[in-house]
Amino acid sequence: MRAVNMLSARGSDGPEDCYCRAGFYGVKDGVECVVCAADHYCLGNMSMEKCTANAYAPAGSNHSEGCVCGAGYFADAEFGGCRLCREGSWCWGGVSNLCGRGFTSVAGVSWPENCTLMCGGGEVYNESRNGCDVCGEDLWCAGGLSAAVACPALSRSVAGSWSAESCVCVGGYMRRQQGEDCVECGGGGNYCYICLL
Repeated sequence: MRAVNMLSARGSDGPEDCYCRAGFYGVKDGVECVVCAADHYCLGNMSMEKCTANAYAPAGSNHSEGCVCGAGYFADAEFGGCRLCREGSWCWGGVSNLCGRGFTSVAGVSWPENCTLMCGGGEVYNESRNGCDVCGEDLWCAGGLSAAVACPALSRSVAGSWSAESCVCVGGYMRRQQGEDCVECGGGGNYCYICLL
């Protein structure tokens, strides 16, 4: 009598000629075949092989292709296994996908929602073209999700400015400390060392 899920070639004459069908492996000295365990694959002999690191497979997998890289990992043929998803990408189902233009991600993310704006300091996100533009004159742009911020009254900045400190008072005005408004030079004993005339 032959065990369930066990095969043998035509003309076989003994139990040593039996083997398990694909998706199963042998136990009890090869007299019983059981379903291949999750995160493993069974080629149809008596052994069970483990998926590579960071790969997963359902029970009963019958080939190494049944092992799929987990969330945040991609299949790397050169490496021969699953690698951590690279910066600027998101990985699902063993496939690496680039974040959209103007977006990036940290390594190991698994959803496009994990991609964030990559506009740097001095840039502002342009939603209509899904990209970054240089921050305009008289504005400063911190980058990321931040909107452009206008320089305070009586101050200016050059295009590409990335901080409030980039806004300097116009000629004839000064600021005693960063963050304060620009005030007119002279009068009241103010020493005007920053003013441009």
